[in-house]
Amino acid sequence: MGLLANTTLGPYVVQGPLSSGGMGEVYRAHDTQLDRSVALKVLRTDLVGDTSAVARFQREAKLASSLNHPHIISIYSVHETDGMLCIAMELVSGETLSKWIAANKPTLNRILEVFIQIADALAAAHSAGVVHRDLKPGNILVSAQGYAKVLDFGLAKQVVTPDQGGSQISTNISGAADLLGTPPYMSPEQAKGMPVDARTDIFSLGVVLYEAVTGVRPFHGESTIEVLNEVISNPARPAREIKPSLPAELDWILERTLAKQPAERYGAMSEFAADLRRLRGRLDVESSVTSRPRERKLKPLYAGLLLAVILPAVAGIWMYLRSRPAPQASGLRYEQLTDFNDVVTAPALSPDGRMVAFIRGGNFGTSAASGELYVKLLPNGDPIQLTHDGRAKHTPTFTPDGNRIVYTALDRKFVWDSWEVPVLGGPAVPFMRNASGLTFLDEGQIMFAEIDKNPHMSIMTSRLNRIDQRPIYVPQGDGSMAHRTARSPDKKWVLVVEMDGSGWLPCRIVPFDGSSQGRQVGPAGGQCTTASWSPDGKWMYFSSNEGGAFHIWRQAFPDGIPEQITAESNEQEGTAVAPDGKSLITAVGSTQGAVWLHDKQGDRQLTFEGVAMLPKMAPDGKTVFYLQRSGGSRSYISAQLWKVDVTTGTKERVFPGFLMSHYDISADGQHVLFAAAEGEKDPGLWVADLERRRPPRQLTKGGEFRAFFSGVNEIVFLSNGNQRFIQKMGVDGTAPRRILEISATYLLGISPDGQWIAVAMPQEEPDKDGNRIMLIPMEKGRSPIQICKSCVMGFGPGRVNAPLIQWSNDGSSVLLSLKYFGLQSRKTAVLPFAKIAVDMTRSEAEFAKLPGVRLIDEADVFPASRPGEYLMSRRSASSNLFRISLPD
Repeated sequence: MGLLANTTLGPYVVQGPLSSGGMGEVYRAHDTQLDRSVALKVLRTDLVGDTSAVARFQREAKLASSLNHPHIISIYSVHETDGMLCIAMELVSGETLSKWIAANKPTLNRILEVFIQIADALAAAHSAGVVHRDLKPGNILVSAQGYAKVLDFGLAKQVVTPDQGGSQISTNISGAADLLGTPPYMSPEQAKGMPVDARTDIFSLGVVLYEAVTGVRPFHGESTIEVLNEVISNPARPAREIKPSLPAELDWILERTLAKQPAERYGAMSEFAADLRRLRGRLDVESSVTSRPRERKLKPLYAGLLLAVILPAVAGIWMYLRSRPAPQASGLRYEQLTDFNDVVTAPALSPDGRMVAFIRGGNFGTSAASGELYVKLLPNGDPIQLTHDGRAKHTPTFTPDGNRIVYTALDRKFVWDSWEVPVLGGPAVPFMRNASGLTFLDEGQIMFAEIDKNPHMSIMTSRLNRIDQRPIYVPQGDGSMAHRTARSPDKKWVLVVEMDGSGWLPCRIVPFDGSSQGRQVGPAGGQCTTASWSPDGKWMYFSSNEGGAFHIWRQAFPDGIPEQITAESNEQEGTAVAPDGKSLITAVGSTQGAVWLHDKQGDRQLTFEGVAMLPKMAPDGKTVFYLQRSGGSRSYISAQLWKVDVTTGTKERVFPGFLMSHYDISADGQHVLFAAAEGEKDPGLWVADLERRRPPRQLTKGGEFRAFFSGVNEIVFLSNGNQRFIQKMGVDGTAPRRILEISATYLLGISPDGQWIAVAMPQEEPDKDGNRIMLIPMEKGRSPIQICKSCVMGFGPGRVNAPLIQWSNDGSSVLLSLKYFGLQSRKTAVLPFAKIAVDMTRSEAEFAKLPGVRLIDEADVFPASRPGEYLMSRRSASSNLFRISLPD
């Protein structure tokens, strides 16, 4: 790997190596123009003068960029600088297929799910006339969660198939020296240099599947010639002879894919994918049936009594299991509607279903995305950008006549207003102040969310001029916010999307007349972020992350059982149901997150899979702890605790089975204090020995979600209830005592010496925006310091971002994340704690002029153990809009 960190290639700045291969080297890089991380594939310098290699390199970019599918690597650009040819592509956090299998030991069901994704991707490529021709485990990346991406289209060929009105293109190869591909995974016709079509990929994918489920390749030999002879002449050994536990149906599928004659294989990759789905569905059903207990000899009388008691109960359980709907992912039809290389969220359909509005920017699970509003005529119109202001937005909705779009916009002080813009373009103008998530009802009536005390939000209804305003739903508790709504077609019920201080809640249904608080509906264990009705009112649809990732669910009204509709490894969020009720539009994509270390060597990536966040360096400076997203919970964060050795890169899961929403490491590095993610363990605070010589101990059971060590033997935490207070207690479980008599919105942190506690507090004036940020002294005689009069706390701190204020390990300096100050800045200021001032609210330029300050060009920065060093959390995401057919 020849390029050093900070090497600049056009707009790309190299950050570190990722992998190398026969054609090129792949680096992680930063796109300075679009401010995103990319994978940069650079043609090897010794191949720059090789015209065939250059042509192959350019063909890879051209053909891959022509394909649009969630499971095909996205190509952003081809760039040549100083004679170096490079391809900028989507940065995927994952491992090659073979490494993923070795590391995760996946079940057959998980393997089939990954191969269904791969087959779907290749089916899309074949529909576009592209044959890959080099399928192998090394050209398939899989994330820790089982999300697959097909890459390396260097040998891909544009093939004109008969149904495209042409003849197949031959890829005759003159001899073994010119043979292109990887021999153990070639099809017989490719190995013989004969014409190929899409069925060559079917054979190769069959080889990869065979190896994945058995652990061995179907064709092997001591030389390339022997391997090719096996591929051309000898049938593969039945997979069940190698692994008898495999189902017979899989053996039949493999036999068909590995047929020597193309005509004897599947006619299309989509047929291969359909059979894999059927097999996976059957295995899902079989796995839900428990195995029979061991037989025991019972005396006839006792046996009869046992049957009389047990059989009715078993029958009841069996009937319940039969009535519980299984995931409905198989058979769904996906139609891609947008083709962006970044993030698309919040789809909304026009009343006639002919246009879709959406926000370009943000992430799954956000209450408002920093992005712009777009509209697109369906199905093939070009997306049109309607706003250009850079403000966070969400919940677009069309006016009843379809001529305008009203959307939620946030200003830098966390003020939620509704704005409107014509669908044909024009200036955006205010529609209603202090109103968000607005929807139009009938006869000039609207429904919206209103902030009555920041941050508390209720659902209201009124006329367009706000006359006759009345509440529909007022959530209980400080920090509770009801964001979005959907009224039932019969006008009697309202679905509500809401959150409290710890995270999104399950969705709720309330009566439109406001006569009760209603009840929760949809999946009970995850975050519900959007909700909609079918046009006939028979179904309620939800986006929920129950199970660990966002998927689409539905529930029959009024009291059906929630059932999961989509079950792919990618995520889906958004429930814009079509007027005919036969489909919905949702955002489909994925999120990655990595932990980085900045030290004297520059920037170094420490984690490479999944969504890693909230790093903390151990006191010895040799280990970094972090959370990695896992499982489902209604908390903003549902993750497992990991640690990585800074020198060797060795990773280890610290407490398998515990899902956490927040954690802190003691000053001596011996213990961890953590909040259990809601719904996993008894909700509350736990303390554990990092050596794991003793079991974790639960300290509280009230759903507390934010806590820090105060010295080795005490903790400070935020209580959870209708009012929240800062409390202190011993790690031995002694009774907590209140140390701040007025309620707080958030607990932000505590200084290493335990003398200062940082809190976010409500404004003293009811109509004042944002939160006050206070430093509360624990030593008598000192005065509190208000460092911010009106800061924006909508990013957390119960979420994945760095908090507003953090102390260095020795307490001499603080890190201030400037985005909370309403500055439209994604930088972090490091300054001596002694220089902290009353009301730090100022511009980025004024921050830069403070004595001893240093600005870091990163939004989420965390302290490290040495001066000048720091940890970073970087996230990236990609998604596009898809229309998904709905089951009957």
